[in-house]
Amino acid sequence: MTSGPQSIVANSVLPARRDPLRLHTSDGLSLVGELALPVAVAPVATIVCVHPLPTHGGMMDSHVFRKMAWRLPALADTAVLRFNTRGTSSAAGTSEGAFDEARGEGLTWRRRSPR
Repeated sequence: MTSGPQSIVANSVLPARRDPLRLHTSDGLSLVGELALPVAVAPVATIVCVHPLPTHGGMMDSHVFRKMAWRLPALADTAVLRFNTRGTSSAAGTSEGAFDEARGEGLTWRRRSPR
């Protein structure tokens, strides 16, 4: 019996390097995030995911963003950066701050290593 290519189904998670990280805003808050990278090559592109409003269920672990991070590094050599905006919670954790109708999201941030 030979094994052919596997079908991608709803919960398929393909190989990638998935690094939890914290983004730090210019006003001193820490945002929870993850960077998913191809395993063996440099990414050809990076997708930065900014989720919908948390007041309507938006978070970095929404099924669309999660599936992008699970598959695109392996299928398209693409990095996927996703994070929770201010005061947003998901399985990955809760970002500091509070939702302010997205006014604070325009402040700059920089990446730091996870603690």
